[in-house]
This record gives sequence, C-alpha cells and structure tokens, in this order.
Amino acid sequence: MSHQAVDDMVVMSDLAHVASLTNQELFTEVIASIKKGCGSNNNEHHNWQPIAIKVAIATAKGESGYCCADDWVKQYTNLSNNSSNDQTNYGEPGATNFRQALTSLPEGECYKNRMINALNSLEAYSGADNLSIKQIAGLIRCSSSLAADDGDADAKDQICSLQSRAISQLVHLMPQLAKTNPCDIFLAIQLPLLQKLEYNAFVKGGMNLRFGEDLDGTFRAYLNTKFTDKDCDSQEHKIGLKRKRELDVIIADSYSKDTTSSDIISHIVEAAHLARKEKVRAQHGAVIYIAQEGGETKVIGRGWNHDFLLDQSKSKKNKIVLHSEVHAVVDAIHHYGEDECFNKLFPQATIMIVELHSDYAYDTCHPCPKCDPTLRAVGITKVLHTTPHGKIEKLDLGSANYGLLANDVVSIPLSAACDERKISCKRLQEAIVENEK
Repeated sequence: MSHQAVDDMVVMSDLAHVASLTNQELFTEVIASIKKGCGSNNNEHHNWQPIAIKVAIATAKGESGYCCADDWVKQYTNLSNNSSNDQTNYGEPGATNFRQALTSLPEGECYKNRMINALNSLEAYSGADNLSIKQIAGLIRCSSSLAADDGDADAKDQICSLQSRAISQLVHLMPQLAKTNPCDIFLAIQLPLLQKLEYNAFVKGGMNLRFGEDLDGTFRAYLNTKFTDKDCDSQEHKIGLKRKRELDVIIADSYSKDTTSSDIISHIVEAAHLARKEKVRAQHGAVIYIAQEGGETKVIGRGWNHDFLLDQSKSKKNKIVLHSEVHAVVDAIHHYGEDECFNKLFPQATIMIVELHSDYAYDTCHPCPKCDPTLRAVGITKVLHTTPHGKIEKLDLGSANYGLLANDVVSIPLSAACDERKISCKRLQEAIVENEK
C-alpha cells in the first residue's frame, strides 16, 4: 500500500471520528489534545484559552486542516507563535470562554459540514472498507442531529440524502441489510438513534425494505418500539414492545439460515433500553429468557448496571455496582421463586447482555470475572452478547457449578442484589454459612 493510500485512510478515519462527536464532545477532545500536546507551554502563554477556542471552533465548523489531534496542536502552536502579545479575541464575537464559544456555534450547520467532509472523503476513496461499523454508526449519529423546519422541503431532502449516504456505507459493511435481513441494523445502531432518521433514508440507503411484505412490516415494528417506565417492574413482565406476535412476523423465505432471529433482535432492543436506565461508567443491560413452544421465547429476568448503597453493618464499603447479569438473576428469583428458577428455568435459560457505546453503537460485553461464576453458580451457562461489529457472539460457560455460590465474588454482589429487592435466597445463605465453617 502506498504512503498516499495510508494517508488517505488516516484522514478518512479522522474525519469520520470528528463527525461522530457532538460539538461539546469535540470541544472537550480538542482542548484535552492541546493541553497534552503543548504541556507547560500553555501556562507561559497568557492568551492560550482564546487561541484554543479558535482551534475548537474551526474544528467544529469542519474547516480544512482541523481533523485530528496533531492538526489541533499544530494549529494552536502556529497561532500562539503569530499572536505574540496580540490581545485579539480568537473565538467567536463576544465569546470569552469555552462555554460561550460552544453555545454561539450554529450546531446544525457544524454537524452538516463535518458530515459532508467525512462522506465526501469516504465516497471519493471507497473508504468504507477501511472503517469499522462503530465508526459508520458515528456518522449516522451525526446525521440524526440534523433537523429542518416543517415547511422547508429542500432542507428535509438534503438531510434525508445525507442520512441515506451514511446508511449506504453501513450497508456496504453489512451486506445482509440489502440482501437478506434489514433488521440486523438493530445489532449495530441503537434504536433511539434510528428512530430519529427519515424513513426514506433507509430505503435510499440500499436496505431491503419491500413495502407491503413481511420485511417492511417487521422492520417498522422494531422501529416503532416504545417502552414504558413500568416495563421492568410489572409482576407479569409485560415488555414495552408491541405485542410479541406482532413483532415476530415470519421472516421472508429469502433469508439465509445465518440471519438473526427476530427474538434475538427484540431481546437486544430491550436489553439496550435497560442499559440506558443508569448513567454508570459501563452501561450494560441484560435479559434472561427461555424458549417456549412454537419457537417463541419468554423473558424471565431483567437487569442493568447500577449503584446500590450497602448496609454499613454488613460491609466496609459504601456502595457496590450491581452488574446487569446479577440484577437480572435476582429479578427472575423475585418474580418466579428460587426453587422454580434453580430447578427448572435457569438450566434452560439464555442470557443476552448488551453494552452501549455512547448513545449510538455497541461494545463487547462477555461476562466479567465476577459475573461468569455467578451465572454458572445459578445454572445459566448459555450467553449471547453484543459486539461493535454488528454481530451477536455466542458463549458457552461450561457446566453449572452450584458450589460457586460460596465464593465471595459471587456471594457478595448476589447478596446485595437480594437485599435491594428485599428477598432471601436459601441456597445462597446455606452456601455462605457452609463456607464460614
């Protein structure tokens, strides 16, 4: 590969990254890069903030020469050297700090310019092959931020065009969207983002949505999914999706055997919704489900990562992060009973685990060293989890091992989750007592 080709790939990746960020995220990254790249030189230059503001603004507006950390440091250094003792305001008129500069920017115009820069670069050099699905998802995120007045048809057409161009890049990386299963887009892009896009953008972007047929109906059912605040608390576990039989429209005969089932997609959509309930460092959501007659599935437990304040009489710590898997296990015990879960439900169950990447894509989230033994300790050994590649990964944890209930890495979070729901688990308590002998 030539040096020029490598340089083009780097520029495409940088432009896609810049386009994937909000203006606020971009300002934060630009300023952090300048501080890191220039070090103590910032303190020696009394005008460093106005100059950094100018660099951040130029980057947000999509100006040429401002697409990566090296560019930002270089531009900052050049401006610093040229400014000398000049007291000129380097930001927007009237902007004396980063917050004022940020709020003064025409947000929609910034997103559009950065989007166009990235798409033009991708299309000029057939660059989708050199970007990840997560990077393309970032472009789609940017396109979802574009808006037009209700009466401005031209602006709406332009937005739809930009969105469809971004989707076409995703279709290139996920050809099944055009050939077999358009619903696989829900494995790569979070539902709330997709709901912001123009529907025609999916069609113009090359997705296989045959109007009046099952493909279009199934896709619309997922796209129109809405959740209620009581989804995770109701005794009957009625999920906030449209009725299950409406969602599970029979997949068209043209689908390959490898296509993702509608059940799996519905569980991903719901687990992602659960993950968004708490703003913790790692946003994970999980659903535990079992197969039923007729090929359908039933969710028996739901959970998400969240903080839980511990009883100081029982622990030296103030709080614990309850992981989604542990939360879902205890949720199932709460609703179906310990004996039913351990003897019947858990041995036949699968757990779907989702990790969110920001508000637009997914990350890999196989069970951590604490949750792996916890799942085996209660008898759940089949795992599905998201990846950043638009695919679901299958994991077999091996044989169940109920003896693991006595291990601290299992008993401590499981006990905390039981305390949160104000329930007791006889098997867990017996294991703890036996371990203390």
